[in-house]
Amino acid sequence: MPTYTIETTYRVPVYRQRTYDAATPAEACRQAIEDDDWSNDKLDYEAAGETYVTGMWLPSHVLAQLQEDRVRDQIGSIIETDSDFAGLTADAVSDDDVHAACLSVAASIDLTEEIGAAEFRAALAALRAAQQANGS
Repeated sequence: MPTYTIETTYRVPVYRQRTYDAATPAEACRQAIEDDDWSNDKLDYEAAGETYVTGMWLPSHVLAQLQEDRVRDQIGSIIETDSDFAGLTADAVSDDDVHAACLSVAASIDLTEEIGAAEFRAALAALRAAQQANGS
């Protein structure tokens, strides 16, 4: 049976009670709305809204993980074999450089073909397991 991750939310009103000096009730209300100081706010759990679903994730499995320490391990080998980086040392590449590079690659890489191939191979493996279980 598959498992699902479900995110649910409910709203809890936050209120405050504060006194304002004003010539009219309307002006006092305007001051209260414009007041950005919520340091004495209170949660009104008795008036909480209904629970509703805000997200759902189907079962998935991590297929690949980009690890910064393994990226760093590649840097020395690249420097040794690629003349474009002849003037650099591995120490010249900061942890921030590696982190930023990993974020950039993770955001821009297209692994559609690799994921499709992995899904196909998993489907074949599931079929073979079912076939074996049924004695076919």
